[in-house]
Amino acid sequence: MDDARRLTHLASRMAHIEAFEVMEIQTLARQLEAGGRDVIHLEIGEPDFRTPQPVVDAAKRALDEQPMFYTSALGIAPLREAIARFYAQRYEAEVPASRIVVTAGSSAALLLAFGILLDEGDEVLLTDPSYPCDRHFVRALGGVPKLIPVGPESRYQLNADIARRNWGARTRVVNVATPSNPTGTMLTPDEIDGLARLSREKGAALLVDEIYHGLVYDEPVKPGELHPHAQRPFDLDIHRIPERPGEPAHFHLDVRYLLIGRGEPCAGFALDRL
Repeated sequence: MDDARRLTHLASRMAHIEAFEVMEIQTLARQLEAGGRDVIHLEIGEPDFRTPQPVVDAAKRALDEQPMFYTSALGIAPLREAIARFYAQRYEAEVPASRIVVTAGSSAALLLAFGILLDEGDEVLLTDPSYPCDRHFVRALGGVPKLIPVGPESRYQLNADIARRNWGARTRVVNVATPSNPTGTMLTPDEIDGLARLSREKGAALLVDEIYHGLVYDEPVKPGELHPHAQRPFDLDIHRIPERPGEPAHFHLDVRYLLIGRGEPCAGFALDRL
């Protein structure tokens, strides 16, 4: 076993990929639980209640009644069409199913997005602090994460002015999150528009992670109010089906998907191939 370990070659990129501390803490907590300790979990963003019974019942009916075969790489058509209807009903925005790519979680969405956008050595602008896994996804695909320190003066967010000052010759992607993980702050529509304009000017892509947008309750969406990313030509946008304000977050069975910008018809083709 020792000889086998010595002969095993690990990619040099692993020197830049650290353990995800949240999962490390969860592993230790599960070990304490297995030993009989009562543990309150605060390390992972998930509820402490069971999956709601209507969701469980619907899953059982699907197993009994629906064929379970390989699906399209972009997701099953009825689900993509249902997401398109969600945009029409919630935001009164027309988002065709062809712009929607269902993924196995947001991590898969990020890997797919970076996979079609980055060549070896390409740079991605990220805030510091930001979700730790994002920089590792960039490294895993041969890219270079550029962490930009941000503070309270910009609400711990990246804006067009900060991005421009940190732009490099190999910058290919601007990656932001709103609401942000871990700070919870949000970008305004004007700030997102500014980042989109800068990205277009530089020939780069804007990747916006909005998986928590359904957890914002202080400014409820009004009927007829268009979601800013639904009608603008962004490159790629990561979403989840949000809960209605006041309802608990059902993270156990939420749906993550990529929303392709109107001006990026080739992105769907590339994602389908990847």
